[in-house]
Amino acid sequence: MSKERETRPVEDIFDKYISPAKMQAAQSGMLYKADFELNLTCPCTCKICFSGSYRTGPMMPREKVLEAIDDIAGLGFKQIMWEGGESLLHPNIFEFVEYAYEKGLRSGIVSGGLPITKKVAERLARAYEKRWMNEFIIHIDTIDPENFLKLHDNPQELPARIQGYRNLIGAGFPAKRIMPCITLTRPAAEKIEETIDWYIDEMGARFVEITMFKPMGAGGLNKLLEPPLSLIKKTHEYRAKKFGSPNWDRIGSTECSTIQCRTDFYLTVEGNVMPCSQMPDSFAVGNIYQERLMDIFLKYRDTIALRDMKVKGQCAACENNDICYGCRSSAYWYLGDIKGPDPKCWRNPEAKELYLS
Repeated sequence: MSKERETRPVEDIFDKYISPAKMQAAQSGMLYKADFELNLTCPCTCKICFSGSYRTGPMMPREKVLEAIDDIAGLGFKQIMWEGGESLLHPNIFEFVEYAYEKGLRSGIVSGGLPITKKVAERLARAYEKRWMNEFIIHIDTIDPENFLKLHDNPQELPARIQGYRNLIGAGFPAKRIMPCITLTRPAAEKIEETIDWYIDEMGARFVEITMFKPMGAGGLNKLLEPPLSLIKKTHEYRAKKFGSPNWDRIGSTECSTIQCRTDFYLTVEGNVMPCSQMPDSFAVGNIYQERLMDIFLKYRDTIALRDMKVKGQCAACENNDICYGCRSSAYWYLGDIKGPDPKCWRNPEAKELYLS
C-alpha cells in the first residue's frame, strides 16, 4: 500500500498517554504502571532482542510474582504490563492477571504472537471478558517477508505470528484492544507505510506503538540495523498523518512522554527494580530477592521515576518539553550520557544520521 493513500481520522490515543490520571500521578510523585518481565523463555529468533531471551530461560517463581503484585497494588499502581521473553509461556500467567485484577490492577500482556494457538486465544478472550486484562500488545516489526528475514533467523515466524494475531481476533478479543508494537530498525522503517497500513486498515488496530532500536542485548551484535535519522522522521510523520494527529509528531523518537517515563518502572526476571526496560542493570536501585519492592520504592521513588534527573541540551529547551524530554535510554546507548539530548530525534539539531556505522 502506498503512503500517498488517503488517510482516515481515528481516535487520538495520544490522550491516553497523557491522561489526567497519569498527569496526577506524575505531579503527586506517584507511579502508575509496572512493566513486569516474567521470564526470558522465548521461541522467537529476533536479532534485536533487548532482553537477550533464550529458547529456555529463567522464570520468576510464582510466589515471588504474587508477592510483587501485593506490593504493586499496595503502592497505588493502576496497571501491570506483563512482559518477557514470551510472557504467555509462563505457566502461571492467567493466574497472575486474575490475581492482579482482584487486587485492583489492570493488566496488559506483551507477546510475539507465536504461542497464540486457538486455545490460548480463547483463554485470552475470556480473560478480557472477565476484565482481568484490558490490553494485549503484539510485536511484529514488519510484514514484508524479505525485511522480516533481516530481523529474524526463521522466515516461518512471520506467517505464524500473523496467524496468532488472527486467532486472537477470531476468538473475540476486540481488535481495538490489541496494540501492535514495532521496534524501529532500518528494515522496519524501509517498509513502515505498508506495515502501519496493514495494522490499521486490515487488522483493525486503533494505534501502532513504535520503540527505538537500541544496541543492547542481541541488538548490540547487529548494529547495522540502526535506523537512519531520515527514516525515523519519515516513520513518525507518516504515523501522525495516518492518525490525523500532529501530537504524535511532537514526541521525538519514543512513545514515552515525560509523564509516562515518570510514572512507570521496570522489574526484571532477576528481580532488579529499574527506571526503564531499555537500560542496563547498572541502573537498578534494588532487588526484590533481597528486599521487598515496597521498601525499595519508599527509598528510591524519585530515582526510579527519573524525577531527580535534569536533561541537557536540545531536550531541555525543546518547544515540546511540556510532554517530551527525549528518550533517556537512547541518550545512554548512543551518546553514553543518559542526560544528553535524544540522538535519535530529528528535532535535535545535533543529531546525526547514524551513530553505529
